[in-house]
Amino acid sequence: RQDSPTLAAEVSAQATAEQLLSLIPKRLKKLKATGVLPVELTLSGPISHPALSLKANLRSVSADYAGIAHKPAGQAATLDLFGNADRSGLALTTAELALPPFDLRAKGSWTPGSPAPFRITLDATGFDLKTARASVPLLAKLESRGRLELHAELAGANGHLSQKRGMLTLSRVGLSLGKTLAKLHDLNGRIRFSGDRGGSIGPLRAVLGGSPLQAYATVVHLADPQATLTLHAKRMKADELIFHSDTAVLHDLAGQLGISASGIDFRHISVRLDGGRLLDRGRVGGVVEDVVRRVRAGDRAHDGADD
Repeated sequence: RQDSPTLAAEVSAQATAEQLLSLIPKRLKKLKATGVLPVELTLSGPISHPALSLKANLRSVSADYAGIAHKPAGQAATLDLFGNADRSGLALTTAELALPPFDLRAKGSWTPGSPAPFRITLDATGFDLKTARASVPLLAKLESRGRLELHAELAGANGHLSQKRGMLTLSRVGLSLGKTLAKLHDLNGRIRFSGDRGGSIGPLRAVLGGSPLQAYATVVHLADPQATLTLHAKRMKADELIFHSDTAVLHDLAGQLGISASGIDFRHISVRLDGGRLLDRGRVGGVVEDVVRRVRAGDRAHDGADD
C-alpha cells in the first residue's frame, strides 16, 4: 500500500489591511483599516488533508470601527490561525486575535456549496472595561469598569451573515451616568442577542449610589451598537439620584436612558416623593427641577420643625 504524498511548505509574505478586510462579512462595512502586515503560512501533512497555520503581525495596522473603537498603528496585535483543509472545505480548529486588552478566540468551518458555508464561534473572556477605555472612547466617557464575557455564533454566505446569536455576560460592571445620577455599579447579569436587533434581558441586578435597583437592558443594531437601559428602584435617597438632601427619600423610581457611541441620552424619569406625589416627565430636566424644588421645600419645613 503506497503512502499518501505529504506536503511541507512555509511561505512568508506581506498583505495589506484591505486584503484582510475582504475576508470579513460585509455587515461590518464600518470597519476601516490601513497598513501592511507580515504573514507567515505553513502547510504540512498529507496533501489530501493538510494542516495549516497562519500568523500575522498587526502592529503596523491602523483600524477604526465607526468611531466606537480604534487601534492606532504601533499598538501590538497578533492574529494566529490553525486548521485543516480537505476536499469538503476548511476546518478552523483555533484562532486568536490578541489585541490587549482584547483577547478574542474563534473556531469554525468553511464548506463551499452548503446553504451557510461559513460558520464560526467567537469567545472573549475576562474583558476588562477599565483597561479598554484607551481604545474605546465611549467606555472612557462612561467611566466604565467591570468585566464582560462574550459568546457568539455566526453563519452566512458570500460575505453576508444569516445567523447571529450569542450572549454577553456582565460582571460587576459600573458606569457613570452623568451629573444627574449617582454612579451605577455592581451591574450583573446576562444579555442574549439574536440577529441585528439584538435582544432584551432583565432584571439585571445593580446599585445606583448606595441603593439597590433592577435594570432592564435592550441592545439593538449590533453593527452600530445602541442600548436602552431601564432602571427601577423601590426606595432611594435623593442625593443618590440628583442632589444632596439629608432627609429626602424618593420612591418607585422608573427611569430610561439610551446609550450609544455619542454618549447617554436621558429619555424619561418618574419618582414618587415622601408625601405620595408622583412626578413624571418625558424630559429628565423637568422632573429634576420639580423634585429639587419640592424636596428642598420639604427640607426647609423639616429644618423649621427642628427649631
